[in-house]
Amino acid sequence: MHSYIVASNYISSLITDHCALITINPDGASIGIKQIRELISSLGNTSSIPRIVWIEPADSLTTEASNALLKVLEEPPHNTTFYLATNYPGTLLPTIRSRCQSISRTTPHLTATTHLQTIKSALSATAGDRLTLAQSLPTDRKELLTWCEDLMHELHSTIRQTHSVKSLQILSSISSQLTHLSTQLSANVSTSLALGNFFLHLPRTK
Repeated sequence: MHSYIVASNYISSLITDHCALITINPDGASIGIKQIRELISSLGNTSSIPRIVWIEPADSLTTEASNALLKVLEEPPHNTTFYLATNYPGTLLPTIRSRCQSISRTTPHLTATTHLQTIKSALSATAGDRLTLAQSLPTDRKELLTWCEDLMHELHSTIRQTHSVKSLQILSSISSQLTHLSTQLSANVSTSLALGNFFLHLPRTK
């Protein structure tokens, strides 16, 4: 894979004297489709040295610009690597995220494990306690979408290591509810309402 989602400060570890850096930044408030079309057109020329395309912040891409990127992210030109820099990867279109590998500058498994532990606590909790847990999460929509993405990564990792049919059913149910939560948040449903519904509809283990 030659397309990645990274944190904004990751670029310092990439630059060398033997690569060509192409940066795409917002023209105003967003990165528009015109910029992406011009980028794709410029990449038609072959390069004898590795090219790094750095798009920052990737969460400022318009929907049209994001859609225009899909094909080139899936099949980058020869000797070309794409990096989509953002501190809010959960806000990117699912079609963008599915074509990129996420690289974190920190240790996301620790945060994700904390997230999953919160979910495990909710499974045996009363409805009131579940709503209390929901209220302990961030209220910022972008932060919540990132929380959802981190939790989904931890769920997928746990599922790969799980062999118990019952445990797999529970994890699958959590994953399904999490996907629904992400969809609601992306559709601008009230964060408190979406979180409340998510926690109340989690499977019960006791």
